[in-house]
Amino acid sequence: MANYQKLLEGIFMCGQEDVKSAAEEEHAAAIIDLRAETVEPVMHDDRIEWIHIPLVDGVPNQTEKLKEAVNAASAFHKERKTAILH
Repeated sequence: MANYQKLLEGIFMCGQEDVKSAAEEEHAAAIIDLRAETVEPVMHDDRIEWIHIPLVDGVPNQTEKLKEAVNAASAFHKERKTAILH
C-alpha cells in the first residue's frame, strides 16, 4: 500500500515516490503536481490528466498559485473524480 493521505472524498496527497501507486489504487482522473523543480510528470498515463501548478519553497506571495491548486482539486471533488496532489 502507498503512503498517502486522504484529504477529502476522492482527493489525496502524497510525495513523489507514492504518486504512481496512489493514482493506480485510487483510480485517479488527475495528478495535480505542485513541484516547481520539474516540467515532466512523475508518470505517463493517457487516462490521467497532469496539472502542473508549481509552488516554489521559500518564495512569498504564492497565494494565486495555491488558489489555483485548491480550485483544481475542488473541481475534481465536485465532479466526484479522484485527484492526487503532490
